[in-house]
Amino acid sequence: MRQRPEPEDDADRDLIAKIDKFGWAVRLVGDAEGDSPNFQYSAGITDRCGSPELLVIGLAQKVGHWVVNEYAQRCVAGETFDAGRTYDGFLEGHLIIFLDVDSRLASAEYTTWTDWYYQRKGFPLRQLVWPDKAGVFPWQAGFPEELRRLQPILGKPPQLH
Repeated sequence: MRQRPEPEDDADRDLIAKIDKFGWAVRLVGDAEGDSPNFQYSAGITDRCGSPELLVIGLAQKVGHWVVNEYAQRCVAGETFDAGRTYDGFLEGHLIIFLDVDSRLASAEYTTWTDWYYQRKGFPLRQLVWPDKAGVFPWQAGFPEELRRLQPILGKPPQLH
């Protein structure tokens, strides 16, 4: 097993305790003023089962938290998810797409604790991308402009056919 980082404070100890108890931890980040989108991310999934960690941007906190846990549970159960393909069962009535993300770029703004947990050596990371109510993804024509700021796309979108 990989050497874990030494906790520096109570927040670090809490993260490690959650990973020990559940197999992974979910970090919820929100902006009270609403200037920045909510986001949620995992730490520990890669250690637990080898699947990439997950980042979700722009969903309500409870929904994002549930989505990260659903992803982790499905990964632990042996399900695999490929970047650029659509999947269901994460957002009721909507397909989602996973994108590969460079964790070194995402860590500065989003996945800071996961970066700490993996000792700033990089880790596999996926972003779950959600569509609008009509099923249109952010890189497709017709995606509402007002939703773009809620979900910055950190990975490379799939090629359109």
